[in-house]
Amino acid sequence: MLARRVRLPGDLPVYVVGAVAVTERWTAEQLSAIERREGELLLDAGAGSGKTSVLVERFVRSVLEDGLEVDAILAITFTEKAAAELRDRVRTRLRELGAVEQARATERAFISTIHGFCARVLRAHALAAGIDPKFVVLDELEAGRLADLAFDDAIAVTDSDLIASYGALALRGAILSAYGQLRSRGETHPALPALRPVEDAGDAGGALLAAAAALSAELGAPPEQGATVQEALGRLGRVPKIVEQSELWPGDLDCLRLPGGNGASLTTPACVAYCEALDRFRSMTEYVWAGRVHPQLDRLLRDYGARYAERKRAASGLDFADLELIARDLLLRDAQLRAHYSQRFARIMVDELQDTNPVQLELISAIANQNRFAVGDAQQSIYGFRHADVELFEQLGEQLEQRGLRATLETNFRSRSEILAVINATFGWRQLRPGREEPPAGREEPPAGAPPVELLVVEKEDSGWRAAEARNVAGRIEGLIAEGALPRDIVILTRAATDLRIYERALEERGIPTYLIGGRGYWSSPQVMDMVAYLRALANPRDEHALYDLLASPLVGLTMDALVLVAAARREDQGGDPDGLAAEDARRLRDFREWFDSERRLLGRVAIEELIERALILTGYDLQMLALPGGERRFANVRKLMRLAREYDERSGRDLRGFLNLVSLRAAGGRFDAKESEAPVEGEALDAVRLMTIHRAKGLEFEVVVVADLGREPFRRHELIRVGAEGELGLRLARPGTGKAVPALDYQRLHDQQRLAEEAEERRIFYVAMTRARERLILSGPMPSAGPIEWLAEALPAEGVDRRTIRAPTEPDEASSTRQPQAPTRAQPPSRVAEPPLPRTLSYSALAEYVRCGYRFYVERVLGIPPTSPAAARTADSDSAVSATERGILVHELLEALDFRRPRRPEGAPRDVGDLIEGFIGSSLFARLAAARELRREEGFSFLLGDALITGVLDVVASESGGRTLIVDYKSDRLEGADPAAVVDREYQIQRLVYGLAGLRAGAATVEVVHVFLERPEDPVSATYRREEIEALERELLGLAAGALRGEFTVTDDPCIAVCSGCPAEGGLCSWPIEMTRRERPDPARPTPASQADRQSPEAEADHPPHEAQGRLFQME
Repeated sequence: MLARRVRLPGDLPVYVVGAVAVTERWTAEQLSAIERREGELLLDAGAGSGKTSVLVERFVRSVLEDGLEVDAILAITFTEKAAAELRDRVRTRLRELGAVEQARATERAFISTIHGFCARVLRAHALAAGIDPKFVVLDELEAGRLADLAFDDAIAVTDSDLIASYGALALRGAILSAYGQLRSRGETHPALPALRPVEDAGDAGGALLAAAAALSAELGAPPEQGATVQEALGRLGRVPKIVEQSELWPGDLDCLRLPGGNGASLTTPACVAYCEALDRFRSMTEYVWAGRVHPQLDRLLRDYGARYAERKRAASGLDFADLELIARDLLLRDAQLRAHYSQRFARIMVDELQDTNPVQLELISAIANQNRFAVGDAQQSIYGFRHADVELFEQLGEQLEQRGLRATLETNFRSRSEILAVINATFGWRQLRPGREEPPAGREEPPAGAPPVELLVVEKEDSGWRAAEARNVAGRIEGLIAEGALPRDIVILTRAATDLRIYERALEERGIPTYLIGGRGYWSSPQVMDMVAYLRALANPRDEHALYDLLASPLVGLTMDALVLVAAARREDQGGDPDGLAAEDARRLRDFREWFDSERRLLGRVAIEELIERALILTGYDLQMLALPGGERRFANVRKLMRLAREYDERSGRDLRGFLNLVSLRAAGGRFDAKESEAPVEGEALDAVRLMTIHRAKGLEFEVVVVADLGREPFRRHELIRVGAEGELGLRLARPGTGKAVPALDYQRLHDQQRLAEEAEERRIFYVAMTRARERLILSGPMPSAGPIEWLAEALPAEGVDRRTIRAPTEPDEASSTRQPQAPTRAQPPSRVAEPPLPRTLSYSALAEYVRCGYRFYVERVLGIPPTSPAAARTADSDSAVSATERGILVHELLEALDFRRPRRPEGAPRDVGDLIEGFIGSSLFARLAAARELRREEGFSFLLGDALITGVLDVVASESGGRTLIVDYKSDRLEGADPAAVVDREYQIQRLVYGLAGLRAGAATVEVVHVFLERPEDPVSATYRREEIEALERELLGLAAGALRGEFTVTDDPCIAVCSGCPAEGGLCSWPIEMTRRERPDPARPTPASQADRQSPEAEADHPPHEAQGRLFQME
């Protein structure tokens, strides 16, 4: 029956503040931050304090109360996801307040990341910036690939002595790290700081000899000396010989340091003078050696930078640092342009300011004019590895506080008061917020019955502690679910992604659904590992590791006994099958050799994506995946690998080895933080326990948070090069041929500074993790440990924490166990094929998609693989400022708001959109709608068809005299000369049928369904349905939907760009080749073949095999 849509904002209670009606009450500190919109303001916003809501409200009130245009406000956020959320919330808030035009204007608003803003500026002023106007922004992966190629070029012409001293791998890490660090500090063309001469060097050798002689005389004066003094005298005696060496290595001076102990004897002024002279002499020695290696390292750094820049130029690409640096330089050197953007934005809002680097802050400051509103929290600064500098935020905060331009949001509305009490006690509120009183909890609720904070400790007795901890965590989560918690409300957070899979396996053993986000989760999924092993073996059959992984995988399915025999035969270079193979193993091995050899011959001739697809079909691995629990997601993971392969092929050609190198880089994580999640078949609504790193969870919240793997010791980096903020330079000098390195120049001091900064950030990371929890917080790790659990367990208060300890079992770590898969084959398919969830609710658009191509319907609607973005949907029409999709949305919004009694052309709409609306207003159909007794727009409907629920939304429903219902559907499609009636018959026949049934089911005696193409409003296409036709119409519609409801998903007989554009199966999972799916629409006069045999001749089948894969794989019986 027809059902009117409910519009929530009009039904909610509102409170009026100034000129804006709001649907929530603000605290005093929130309201103060919202209302202080003039001038500059820094807002210290703690976790869960509602900072995003404050940002949204400031934006909205700036528009509605202060009269600013939406695009006169610049809002900078840290991630694309955060920018999208902010834009959506601003739009929603404006719509709630009835500001429809302003809500629509948010599409062009300057709400983006800092990189998005820079790209927008550079595209507008590309020539002034000296860059290609059509530049592309390189993601971290592609930029990393170019960087690696550039370094390979640079190292090839580097001094061999430098490579011999450090090794190419260590040099790569050192140069790329220094390059990134220096660029983040503002150096467009990074170079190493010049060496600073040693102060007061003078005759350092003579001074050391004199100091050694004086101290020897002092220590040797007493008739009796202790053992320590005698050891000191021995060392002093070596000074003359060592000082005289011409090639003195700094490390050789360590033997001259005074031994410890013996109280005052070795702390006299003479001892102090000797130590100072020795340090000065060592500094002089380090300076000499550094003077030899410094020019080589500096040359390599500069050469790498030049080659990297050239490769990016050749690709017309800019990396993220380029965007920042070029935009900053452009604004700083062009005063007129800087003034333009300064005047362009009446207000600037910056979120997560604590995570900015010097270039980003300088860029924002260049266009700010005492109108910057910045939000941040020093305690949530956790991106030091991306060169974020929390000191910048703190220094700016101190400066603004002195001017009274600093405010706070302290009240946490997210977490239970008991959780907040534990967090504040653990980290020390006075240390977190110096000089501030601890605020009351934001949530008012009864006390929890049991402590909502738990500490789960595993006694660390052997190497199996992590698996034991994972099982312990899984058991606790199982208990929470049994008590009523939903899996999707629980998250496991870890410091690193390395061992997330162990925790996932422990959950899966208990039947708990999981979803791994980021880290190495995707790359360590069994199906992806199997397919990567297959590709590696294809590329190099002598790669034994890949070959044995492939043989053990379900693609081949050899037993462990067979693998042992195969390995022995290979060692003995034995031809043919190894002796002693079981009959089934021998058959599998023979089949493998046959198809594997034939596939190797296709290398370079077919796309990598096709190689994967062929392997799936040849081996039956697709069947096995679907037969397993979560088969759809496993299948989607392989589909994602195919998509990555296709993207690589399009960018770099059919280079399998290059693709595998890229896979290795992504799987290892490398220097990239953007790591792969599992393919999101079910999306974020999946009812499963999430597993992710703490960095991934930034900005999120969960009912139950488990912070696990607290026994992991922090990773300490020992770079070859350290550069200080004030130009200090530290090097690790390597002596050729020894493999040993010693710190030199300012290295040790810079190292100590870095270690303290990393320790402080480590504490902030776990503060962020713990403040994600709403209802329950669980901390888990082993004891004893040098990991963070050591200081966390000590810092946790005695009260309010439920502490539990278990003993780690002595069984081996499950993570190292070897799986023993058995593979189904084509001759022996698996006994059960996993049946995907069949659709029981169908919209008319879904039904139309099914009729056009059942296989695409399956991939998108059942498996949930999202469509790709077809070029047609992205490209703006030639005479329109918006894309076809955007135009359709805009037209429908304007028509929904159109006043039929007092119609007029919409103001501010693009010219072509305004023309469409104005043309429709002058049509006879418009006059008929205006004269109707009742008019309803955006009307939802639903009715049962057999066991399925058919749903949809009608543009306009008009009630006319005599029980007649008029249903109008607007079409903004460009006809390009086509006949409207022919287009409706071809494209919208199902829609017309569904709409007619919806009206009849709602009680109308007669329903007229009209499709009006707004290009030609005087040529509406009409069809009339009567009550006595209901049964016939239902039979017709049920016939169209029956296949979908039975689970039959056959591929279209007529592939073409109109049917296949944007399909995620195109060019890979679909058996039609690209040249068929990308062709123009087939001749509509051509009769549609009734069968596969009719569709293809034997000659055609030789090139394009029948679509047996889709027919078998997706017909559910």
